Amino acid sequence: MGGGFGGKDEITIQIHLALLTLKTGRPVKIVLSREESIVVGWKRHPMVIKLKTAATKEGELLANEVTLYSDTGAYASLGGSVLNVAIENSSGAYRVPNVRKIGYCVYTNNGVAGAMRGFGDNQVTFAMETQMDLLARQLGLDPLEIRLKNGLRQGDTAPLGHTMTQSVGTIKTLEFASQWEGWLQREKWKAGTEKPWLKRGIGVATGLKGVGLGRGLTDISRATITLHIDGTFTVAVGCPDIGQGNNVAYSQIAAEALECDINEVTTINGDTLLTPDAGSSTASRSIYAAGNAIINAAGTMLDLLKQEAAKKLNLNIEQLTCQLGRVTSRENSRLGCSYSELAGELIGQGINCVAGSFVVPVPEREIQGAAGLPHLVYSGISNVAMVEVNMHTGECQVIKVLSVPDAGRVINMQGIEGQADGGVLMGMGYALCEDVLMEGGRVLTPNLSTYIMHTALDAPESETHPVEELESSGPYGAKGVGEAILIAVTPAITNAILDATGVAVSLCR
Repeated sequence: MGGGFGGKDEITIQIHLALLTLKTGRPVKIVLSREESIVVGWKRHPMVIKLKTAATKEGELLANEVTLYSDTGAYASLGGSVLNVAIENSSGAYRVPNVRKIGYCVYTNNGVAGAMRGFGDNQVTFAMETQMDLLARQLGLDPLEIRLKNGLRQGDTAPLGHTMTQSVGTIKTLEFASQWEGWLQREKWKAGTEKPWLKRGIGVATGLKGVGLGRGLTDISRATITLHIDGTFTVAVGCPDIGQGNNVAYSQIAAEALECDINEVTTINGDTLLTPDAGSSTASRSIYAAGNAIINAAGTMLDLLKQEAAKKLNLNIEQLTCQLGRVTSRENSRLGCSYSELAGELIGQGINCVAGSFVVPVPEREIQGAAGLPHLVYSGISNVAMVEVNMHTGECQVIKVLSVPDAGRVINMQGIEGQADGGVLMGMGYALCEDVLMEGGRVLTPNLSTYIMHTALDAPESETHPVEELESSGPYGAKGVGEAILIAVTPAITNAILDATGVAVSLCR
């Protein structure tokens, strides 16, 4: 899957382009070299995270103390906001009745850090999920069972003190993982290597990510729907599709809401002349927020069609329904009008374009001085990773990864699978090879021969099985999943390495 992954959320070369255009009066293009891009581009915040966790002998979590240091580089950028999200998720997807959380966003001479997919959640999920495996080992418990015992459910109090009033699919994702064939047959698979220096391990991790911008920040999405003379529709949404597949999902949502075939819907987005402001394609909000705006606009459009049909059919609006591109009598489906038959009248009256909006809901409880906290709606995921480690060289090969996302209603299965496959490869990079090395404020890895990334040739087998824990406030029960689908991949891999070697992977030097 494509996407900006946070790269479009920051000021990079836009100001320089604007100034040069203003001074020269001509179009200006700036192209950074690979080395320039890596050196000056915003990076994920490096963090040092210290955890102290208390639990009963049976594995029930009692308390969690978190001290977090986030390196934002020479400029604040979004360091404060990223730190807030990290603090929010630093006790993982678990019920923890007693918490003490302290976070510091620190200025340094290192490269500037900013928004990146997960927005601080990845770092703390890695820490907490590593902690959970170490805790399970200390107590002699199964790593998946200890997660099931403590996983958050709807109605629980979250570690920040607010109630999880909306859908929480953590338990469902873990239950699926516990019954997955790879997990059930793990001991047999681990013993299947023929070379004694190759050790196999299997690891599990889970996590939550808030959907939307969170409490204290304006988060509104808008959409318009235009009816054309032939009975087809144009849906206009400002949220840009930069590779993540929004356009297809928007068309699906609109067709469902308008009771018509998807081929009768054209979607436009990312054009400031033709679309209303729907907010940014960030914070896993695109499908959730804009999808609801489309549904609200579609409801207004159907009301207009019913009003016009009521005149033609001499019926009350309450007697009408919409289906398959027609407005028909509820009692006699043969009595009705097609959308194209009604379009001319509405266009003639100049009321063929309607608007809808949606304000992303937030919890009642506010955390003073922490914009964006807490969230109301959360997406989640559980991952299981199978790895093989060469004990002579330390080389680790990821064999297979299971992704079990909690995305609410799945609008587009191919889109979910694409997000999961991309998330697996990105999470592998964080676990095994990607690292921007700094020394004295200087980047030591300025190109792709020193900053190592996985390619398609390194991709493991990836299996995706969403659970549908429907979200009452989402479009047809859907939630955003673009960030959540990444956050648990890295600790699932490192926990698998721990299972194979007995050595816990720490990213602290």
